[in-house]
Amino acid sequence: MTESKKKDSQNMDAQIKDIKKESTKAERAEKRWSVFIITLFALLMAGGSIIGLIPNLRPKVSELEKRELEAFPVYSDESLISGEYLDNLQSWYADSYPGREEILTAYGDMKDHYGIKDEEIHGELSYGDEIPVVEDYPSIEDDYTIADESMDPPLPPTPPTDDNASAGGSAAEDDSGTEENASEEGGTSVSDNKFEPDDFAPIPSVASDAGSDGEKFGALYISNGAAYSTYYFSQKCADEYAAMASAYAEELDGVSNVYSMLIPLSGYFYLGSDVKEQLHMSDEKAAFNYIYSVMDEKVTPVPIVDTLARHRNEYIYFRTDHHWTARGAYYAYRQYAKIKGFTPYEITDYTCVQFDNFLGSFYSSTGSSSLSATPDVVEAFVPLSTNTMYITQKNGVTMEWDIIKDVSGWGRYSKFNTFIGGDQPYAYIKNPNINDGTACLVIKESFGNAFVPFLVDHYDEVYVVDYRYYKQGVVTLAKEHEIDDVIFVNNASALSTGKINLMESRMY
Repeated sequence: MTESKKKDSQNMDAQIKDIKKESTKAERAEKRWSVFIITLFALLMAGGSIIGLIPNLRPKVSELEKRELEAFPVYSDESLISGEYLDNLQSWYADSYPGREEILTAYGDMKDHYGIKDEEIHGELSYGDEIPVVEDYPSIEDDYTIADESMDPPLPPTPPTDDNASAGGSAAEDDSGTEENASEEGGTSVSDNKFEPDDFAPIPSVASDAGSDGEKFGALYISNGAAYSTYYFSQKCADEYAAMASAYAEELDGVSNVYSMLIPLSGYFYLGSDVKEQLHMSDEKAAFNYIYSVMDEKVTPVPIVDTLARHRNEYIYFRTDHHWTARGAYYAYRQYAKIKGFTPYEITDYTCVQFDNFLGSFYSSTGSSSLSATPDVVEAFVPLSTNTMYITQKNGVTMEWDIIKDVSGWGRYSKFNTFIGGDQPYAYIKNPNINDGTACLVIKESFGNAFVPFLVDHYDEVYVVDYRYYKQGVVTLAKEHEIDDVIFVNNASALSTGKINLMESRMY
């Protein structure tokens, strides 16, 4: 081998050694990095597990989802052997983990980061039954037809920041003067909180009534920062609801007048016919007319679809929540007054308070960033005669409360609970300005909460029961207190067998 070839061979061997050396260094560095990552991950997992075991850090209520979280399971040998205890322990650990809501919100934001959609559908679409045609159905509403085109619901009003603002919003002046005058004359302004939010849970429990609490809605359609739930007509449920209301009227014949108010969902007013067809949505006006037509004549319908349609360019439904607003409930109150025969107050007669930055049930169920970008404002109109009521909670405790509560310091998901203390089993209101013995009883789910305050100024006494929680017997209550008017106030999603069975079971 020549000298040059020997040098080339030596150089090659040196290069190979250098490559192996560098490769060994890279492998060691990669191994050290892998060990570091694994150790860090193990420490994070261990730390997270330890944090999850600290009882004081674990929340008991989900404000976002408006429900009680899983409680620590009660041990028994039987449950351990069956495996039920370990399953419940796992559910408790995952459901009430500290920071769970923040994690869910961040996850929703991360998903939306990869392309916020102008239109989204959450859940599964369904099909409704064909709605029977009602020929020449008598209605006190003038026929009103919504144009086929869709429209975005109005944006919420901007809460004023002037010196007259009260409880997070402004007081609308009436003929008697300012809010201060109204407070002096009738004591109706929103008072300071008598209880801290922690003393009164504004979130209904879903644990005690086997899932009957809360509102159930089908697929959600999100478009331009607003969400809409879908309604599908069920012949069976329509007939069951009509029969249920008729049974109440029969039982209360000669004691109480029975009224039925069915409330449409927001999509009826704001979605165009092409979108409704895409979502297979049923026509709520036609469905309600059918239900009214097959009710016993002892039940007086309160049709409000056309009434609300005339005001669809106003803020009558929330964008992030399935409820109507107090403004929507006000127009329904005017319709009830027309049927009942009394003169309603003008909306400007009331003290108006506003609570901004509200995110409702639609946001809670989807975590959509397009909804969080358009938070709602909760308007409330304080009764003229009194703002005091008495509520009986699910634990049986009765307490004094405000009809319209100052919730400006409450969480952004709880602000709809400004109305009559939220979903409570039973409530009672005495009007100090009327002593003629007149009384009404409202049988409702959460849509009725914003409606009740408008009745206060027209009756001596107002009774309210949420049929999902009240278990004492509604007919018995009506007879015992000689109720003049019994008013069913339910939205379209209450037209389900489960809800109707509950209303029937609450008769006695």
